[in-house]
Order: sequence, then structure tokens, then C-alpha cells
Amino acid sequence: MCAWALLFPWIGKAGAIALGAVAVLFNAFVFPRLPLGRIVSREGDRRWTGVQWYPTAVLGLVLALPLPIAAGAWGVLGAGDAASNVVGRRLGRSNPLPWNPGKSWAGVAGFFFAAFPVAYLLMSANLAWGDPHLLDYWEHVEPAILAGAFTGAAGGAIVESMPIRLDDNLTVAAAAGATIYAATRALGLH
Repeated sequence: MCAWALLFPWIGKAGAIALGAVAVLFNAFVFPRLPLGRIVSREGDRRWTGVQWYPTAVLGLVLALPLPIAAGAWGVLGAGDAASNVVGRRLGRSNPLPWNPGKSWAGVAGFFFAAFPVAYLLMSANLAWGDPHLLDYWEHVEPAILAGAFTGAAGGAIVESMPIRLDDNLTVAAAAGATIYAATRALGLH
């Protein structure tokens, strides 16, 4: 789903907000009525689940951050959270985390190694496509993008591994957005 962030340079902030709002409404009201939505929903559960919190988190990123940073944080959320689930279930049974036995070192590694390149790609594409003249001084911009992708992936992986009661779509998005913003700002990207 985070590939939608590649549209940001063409649709702008208002378009990204509209896209996020439509996704929130779709996942809240339409998706639960579709066959796949009924499969992933729990009978009689009226609470929001990850299906509804995911686009809500993305909308929050788009509202709060510059679009290239929101794109990177969305990449961390989309790729990292999915990879931690798959890798953790396949390889994590023998290496639980001391602070959260329901999570594993394999899941943390899977999160980071999936999130880092996707965040880098989405931020790079958004910056380069949004401002083609940026390529003229790319060697000065790229370290900030690398640092942002690295810290976003690391921050997201750490927060995802914590035993926090909030939905991890919200906590991972917030951690990734904050760490990418801080790293890129410290290196003069914005």
C-alpha cells in the first residue's frame, strides 16, 4: 500500500490528504462489508482494528509532516510491520525479546531490513520527482535521506517490539515520522 506515496509529487499536499481521508472512510465503512473485509473482521467487533488504524496513521503522517518525510514513514510502516510479522512467525519462535516475549529478534531484524530500503526509495523518489533540480546537488541531500531512512527504520522497529497497548500502526507511524523528521532536519534537509 505504501507505493501510493509515489504519487505525492504529482498530487501535492491537498491530494495526499484527500487520498488519506478516502482511505480512512473506505476502510471504516466499505471494506468491512466486502468478502475480504468480513474474513479479517471479528464477528460483532465494533472497535477499530489495524485495518482502520493503518490509513488513519498515514493520514496523520501526511497532515503533520512534509510529504517526502511522510512517504518515508509510510514506507517504514508498510514494509517494516509486514516483514516483522512474516519473519517473526517463521523464524522467531526460538529467539524472543527479553522485554516482550511475544516478539522476536528475527522480527525486529526483518522489520529493519525491509523498512530501511523502502523508506529510502520513497523519500528519494518524492524529493527527486518533486524537485528535479535537487539532483544537481544530490550528494549533499543523500546523506540526510540515508540517515532519515535508517533512523526511521530503527525507531519503527524498536517501537513495534515494545509491549504497548496502542495499535502498532499508530505507534510505528509516529516513531518513524518523528525520527525521520529529526534526522533529516539535523542534517539540513528542511
